[in-house]
Amino acid sequence: MCKSIIDTIAEKRELLREWRTVHEAKFGVNSHNIPEEYKLHIAKLDKAVINSDTCNAARKCTALIIEEVEAAAKERADQDGRDPSEVMVLQQDCHHHLRNV
Repeated sequence: MCKSIIDTIAEKRELLREWRTVHEAKFGVNSHNIPEEYKLHIAKLDKAVINSDTCNAARKCTALIIEEVEAAAKERADQDGRDPSEVMVLQQDCHHHLRNV
């Protein structure tokens, strides 16, 4: 499931690029504010809290997503000349589901 979420985000980048290309072909380059596809990236979650259910499967999936986000964010930080150790992604349990524990 974690890989599916990461892959879906990557697929959405491609769809965003295609949408912008089609829109520009029909209406011109300066006729929209559709963002560039590189702006849709998990590395943008470099200072984030990822919230999930409290069951074991959800916690495991969240932990795997956090690993992917941290790796991508550290790589992006290194490319941008920032300190990769500043990347901080936290895991938080859903407060609504905590009452079920």
